[in-house]
Amino acid sequence: MKKYIVYEDNLMELFKRCPVCSRSCVLNTRTIGTLLHVEQKCTHCEYYYNWTSQPYINNIPAGNLHLAAAVLFTGSSFAKTHKSNEVGNSQRMEKEGFERSIEVLEKRGLKIKVVVTDRHTGVQKFMRKDIVHHFDQWHMGKGIGKKIDALAKLKNCQEVGPWRKSVVNHLYWSGSTSTSGKEVVAKWTSVANHIQDIHIHDGELFPKCLHQPLVGEQARQWLKPSTAACEKLTEILLAPRLMKDMEKISPEHHTSAIESFHSLVLKFSPKNVVFSFLGMLCRYAIPSWL
Repeated sequence: MKKYIVYEDNLMELFKRCPVCSRSCVLNTRTIGTLLHVEQKCTHCEYYYNWTSQPYINNIPAGNLHLAAAVLFTGSSFAKTHKSNEVGNSQRMEKEGFERSIEVLEKRGLKIKVVVTDRHTGVQKFMRKDIVHHFDQWHMGKGIGKKIDALAKLKNCQEVGPWRKSVVNHLYWSGSTSTSGKEVVAKWTSVANHIQDIHIHDGELFPKCLHQPLVGEQARQWLKPSTAACEKLTEILLAPRLMKDMEKISPEHHTSAIESFHSLVLKFSPKNVVFSFLGMLCRYAIPSWL
């Protein structure tokens, strides 16, 4: 028996009109797994019709039986199949979730002016011109920090490790004290000079560091120019994509608070452990009370 993929709106077109009097009908639908049941009623001529999308095999919808057999015969499991992977991978899932969230908010009448997210490329492509899109400082700082940690583990690059905290703090400072994207970039690029004990910079927006001369214990372990550590750290700090995205860093709003809350929630309800609905509800409520 041939099978087809049919969209709900197209299918309901067949039941909207009464076949007797051609007037509008009242439709009630319900599903049992893959089976669709349509109840068609005409309030004018009292026409009534029950329709099912598939035959039954020993009181079991044929589609449900075939699907269960397909899962079993391919060596899969119901638990794995039931996870309903709609988009293919986590990267696409983030973009799809973001689009649906924007759609829900706008349908409820919310006028969205500014959105702060991480640097997800799919989200960037989706953003419309009427919404200002900023990048979150916490995510950008976390990404740069991870790259510096990885670099510090390489041979002849260990001296970049102590600079991690200062570089991330400089990112927060650059975003929070600037009035334009170009000023953010000017302040951010100065750190590539600062790590080499150079405090005068090219450019009118940020010509020199604002700190007082560093002497004695205040002086840092400056990186020597042309060394592997200095060159590789500079590549990270002045990466073309990072420089482009730095102009859109959020000056005010951050996601660090909600990230911290999610981190706390995961301690009580980790993703790799299955809980009942009531158990999950209780575990989600605990962090809210703390």
